[in-house]
Amino acid sequence: MIRILIVDDSATYCEILKSIFSGVPDMTVIGIAHNGRAAVKMASELRPDLITMDVNMPDMDGYEATTAILQILPVPIVMVTSLNRSHENDFNAMQAGAVAMIEKPGMVTDSIYKHNVETLVNLVRNMEKVKVFRRFNSPKINSSEYIAPAVIGAVNCEIAAIGISTGGPPILAGMLQILPAKLPFPLCIIQHIPKGFSDSLIGWLSKISPLPVISMKDGDILQPGTVYVAPGGSISSLKTAASFSVVPDTKINMPSPSVDVFFDSMNKFHGAASLAVLMSGMGRDGAMGLLHLHNSGAETVVQDSESSVVYGMPGEALKLKAAKHVMTPEAIVAFIKKLAEAKR
Repeated sequence: MIRILIVDDSATYCEILKSIFSGVPDMTVIGIAHNGRAAVKMASELRPDLITMDVNMPDMDGYEATTAILQILPVPIVMVTSLNRSHENDFNAMQAGAVAMIEKPGMVTDSIYKHNVETLVNLVRNMEKVKVFRRFNSPKINSSEYIAPAVIGAVNCEIAAIGISTGGPPILAGMLQILPAKLPFPLCIIQHIPKGFSDSLIGWLSKISPLPVISMKDGDILQPGTVYVAPGGSISSLKTAASFSVVPDTKINMPSPSVDVFFDSMNKFHGAASLAVLMSGMGRDGAMGLLHLHNSGAETVVQDSESSVVYGMPGEALKLKAAKHVMTPEAIVAFIKKLAEAKR
């Protein structure tokens, strides 16, 4: 049974949400908070399995309440809001620590109300399973987590890539802000993200990264010291050793952009001179591609389970014995720095 705390300053909408969840056999509403401060108190006392959180509330809004709750209780929080879905709102929710954001189903009289209710219920059911941990933010790297150059195989690293999904943006933000201002190779990010949202992610990461962060574009030449983000709704890969292929993704039920596709293209052109990192995310995308790189002698890394929001993708890679190293995000940054130092 999923125990839910509803947070919304509208008494009417609290009753709508309560009616929705009470009508689902595996869900029950254990409390209703009408403002952010009450939500923090009730979350601590009731310890729900999941919280639905409105955004616009007096005194303490949903973003502030989410941040405050996650400091005392690791619980999945889904933003259920009347705000129109936008890049800015989605990333504000991610930055606060929410696992997802969805528009309110509307009123019972709306023509698509039933469909919206089903979407909300399925999202809550899936997000309740998500592991929540203290958010990765402005980490301090312990010197013991630095990897000695003697254990680095691909000392002549030509390219680095990170495949990541659920929980990715906050983790990536924490990593990028502590990277050196110069890298002797390009760093590519393959983040599962809907079409049209990549620009917001890039803008957000650009504000905190000492390196330039730009979108992969078809035919563009890779430059060292640049972070490239695969656009959502695309199939992004390497066309040559030094250029990108980016085409629209027309396949159904395939993670987009695909980590496996990008990793396999890295393996084709760079092989052992690659660093491939597979991090938090549902499913198994990237696991097979990481195995192929591992078999070619590349440096292959997966994120540790303790710091992962969801341990699907890295866990699947471990089952295949595709990883040379299991690391925290902090240690992964340290490893990238050591590879950079070894190449100079």
